[in-house]
Amino acid sequence: MDLVVIGASSLGKSVVQIARSYALYPPIGVVDDGVSTGSLVEGIPCLGRIDELAGLRRSLPEFGVVIAIGAPRTRVEVLARLHTILPKPVLLTIIHPTAVFLGNVHVGEGTIVFPGCVVGPGVEIGRASILNANVSIGAGSHIGEYVNLCPGANIGSEAWLGDGTYVGMGAAVAQQVRLDDWSVLGALSFAREDVPAATTVVGSPARSTGDEA
Repeated sequence: MDLVVIGASSLGKSVVQIARSYALYPPIGVVDDGVSTGSLVEGIPCLGRIDELAGLRRSLPEFGVVIAIGAPRTRVEVLARLHTILPKPVLLTIIHPTAVFLGNVHVGEGTIVFPGCVVGPGVEIGRASILNANVSIGAGSHIGEYVNLCPGANIGSEAWLGDGTYVGMGAAVAQQVRLDDWSVLGALSFAREDVPAATTVVGSPARSTGDEA
């Protein structure tokens, strides 16, 4: 099945290259509301705005999409928009061949796994999440939907990350710690205690900034 990448930022460009390595879903184009139609993104054309996927479906019935947008809330909005544009959008899962899955791992539809990731046995990853380069997830952890784990994030065994969680570059979550929905752990921070929903924490040990995520 052919792949259309939603988003032409640096993340989208990386996903195009990962898809080429993955080989199962050849990328045929990107869509982005802020990029001119016909512009080349990593050698493939921008097909226009996201809304133009409806026209593409008429000319190319069999294609799937992946949402290459880092902000979790924006990914939710784009997916809702997709359901108004396409009757049954097909979310493709993209996994770089150098990613390592140790045992039985569940990966939800539309999730992107970058090079160098190591995922332990029994891990569950929800749909439309992003595991950036060199992310490590310990055995038995739960990763919700629309999660973004930035490069080098380290998630301890049996941790629980709720929907829309954002873990910054090089940050770590201790074993059995829970980050509730839409919480944010800043770059290079260490969460050794549970983090409430929609809370931003930074530092080592991580403490709330007082700002709602």
